[in-house]
Amino acid sequence: MSGFKVTKLYETNIYQNDGDASTDNILNSINKGVGFVDFSNHGSYSGVIYLDGGTGPCMLTSSDVDTLTNGNKLPVVIADACSTNGFDSDKCLGEHFMLNPNGGSIAFIGSTRVAWGYFGQYVTEGCSGYMDVHLHKAYQEKKDTPGEMLVAAQNDYISGIGFSSVHDYKTVLEYNLLGDPSLHIGGGLDVNPPTSFVNPISPYSLVSPFMITGNANDTLPGSGLKNVSLYYRYSEDESLWSSYIFYDVDENVETGISSSITSLT
Repeated sequence: MSGFKVTKLYETNIYQNDGDASTDNILNSINKGVGFVDFSNHGSYSGVIYLDGGTGPCMLTSSDVDTLTNGNKLPVVIADACSTNGFDSDKCLGEHFMLNPNGGSIAFIGSTRVAWGYFGQYVTEGCSGYMDVHLHKAYQEKKDTPGEMLVAAQNDYISGIGFSSVHDYKTVLEYNLLGDPSLHIGGGLDVNPPTSFVNPISPYSLVSPFMITGNANDTLPGSGLKNVSLYYRYSEDESLWSSYIFYDVDENVETGISSSITSLT
């Protein structure tokens, strides 16, 4: 995908440990912090990247995923591999990614059962390989939530491939998402904030705190600051859109900057 620095780890199909897709290399790469992780290999409920055409040892098990320590640097994981999202299993790889308290992933998209596919030059022409490519394609086309990515890939499959075999039906149905489908993925939003907002009808009760983020590209009156990232914060007990406080990116209040929100007419 454009705009990304890609780390590629490969393993050969014949000789064990002849490539660089080792357990340590995979874990270290994720722990450094990445936006997406994509697996294209043999999988099972409890692992992915099985060597020797699927008969050899597994390079990443659910137990390995439990050791991830990437903290809040949580990627979206996409698995073009069998059964990795079989959430009816206690060893489900996707669930272990999602439930790791020290890291893991923010979303996981994978197959609940056999991920059917083609070989060689036709690997992306249908089934799981097609889904893999079109999930990333959806993000490139500004579908910046996991739910939108999955729906767009499924729609592409239905309109582009159709249902000429039972494997097509299974492919569309068995790819599932673990995580919040409405989550905005970092990097996918417009970097230029809106120049105006439409006030909600007053009174309007806020049910939870939230943030609106953007970049201030001009000098702010009285502040002497340029290009400062700001957000407006409201607490739960406020009932009206009446005023706001500026915070910097370290959540410190910016003194000398204040304003109020007035009704648009």
